[in-house]
Amino acid sequence: MKSHLGLAARTLALDLAAGELIAALEAAGIDCLLLKGPAMAHRLYLDAPGCRNYGDIDLLVAPWQFDAAGRVLASLGFEDHLAGVRASEAARLQERLWLRDGAAYLAVDLHRGFHHVADQAAWWELLRRHREVLMVEGQPVAIPDRVGCALIAGLHASKATSLGKALEDLRRALLLFDDGVWRQAADLARSVGAGSAFAAALHRESAGADLAARLGLTITDPVMWFCATSLAHGAGSLSCVLAQGDWADRARRLRDAAFPSRPLLAGSWPIARRGRGGLAAAHLGRLCVTATRLPRLLLAWHRTCRTLRRCGSAPPRRTLSQLRGIPDGYLHRCLNATQKASGICSDSPEIQP
Repeated sequence: MKSHLGLAARTLALDLAAGELIAALEAAGIDCLLLKGPAMAHRLYLDAPGCRNYGDIDLLVAPWQFDAAGRVLASLGFEDHLAGVRASEAARLQERLWLRDGAAYLAVDLHRGFHHVADQAAWWELLRRHREVLMVEGQPVAIPDRVGCALIAGLHASKATSLGKALEDLRRALLLFDDGVWRQAADLARSVGAGSAFAAALHRESAGADLAARLGLTITDPVMWFCATSLAHGAGSLSCVLAQGDWADRARRLRDAAFPSRPLLAGSWPIARRGRGGLAAAHLGRLCVTATRLPRLLLAWHRTCRTLRRCGSAPPRRTLSQLRGIPDGYLHRCLNATQKASGICSDSPEIQP
């Protein structure tokens, strides 16, 4: 009971803070859109109110107003958690994390794009066209409409590390939205360069694989298929290194993946904040962990390439569990366990194989 009350209080604090932030941005002449959190809860969890918990505020602004929005956050007492990253790392970041300490600890993910989006300006413009207004604690805020919600649910699930909440969002979206909505969402994903990632993410669910087959969505990019479907730790980092680009760009990506800057490294290795000795220890520990994971990663990548060479594109009805050779129903049991451990209400329907 206490944990549920704590989550409810946390959600209320975030909703109030979201209204404050959006009002401050609008006062500065910056248009914004609330991507997830209350937007997803309103659209996908009407049958289970309060069950879509969130720990931060995801705001999207136009890429040309990204720096100005950061200055507004700074004026409100937020600090850029990734200040000091390399220029090559900053250029690839679709969002930056801003934190504010105090009685009400707050985290804001300020977005100028989204996962696998190549054209950030087009992303902003299309979501501006696909938005509606939701009242959040008395404050009107812009959120994605049905098509925008389906698009975000798909691309959020395309991350290599997406489990639990992201897949629950995708599962619910697949149940709620018809093929017409998903067809529009797929068209929008293609228009911003994220078509393969969107199609690959659908294959994380059996219903999504069936939908992709009905819509004729195929995946010919092995990197996107690997990123969205691999269960191996580090798949996201390897996908970034393998992505298309010239040799100089790939060399920078390899350097950034092997030796990330202190702000990025400290996110998973807090010891990196403790001077030069802590930074060296964090790099050494990370390299050791990477060395143990690399054989499995390379094997998973080899299997992905072999599958696509044999089929020409991702098999339209090939789900994640089938691709990885996991017994039927095992992945869904793992996801249900993750769902319960992450605090989703017990009366929320379980994922069915």
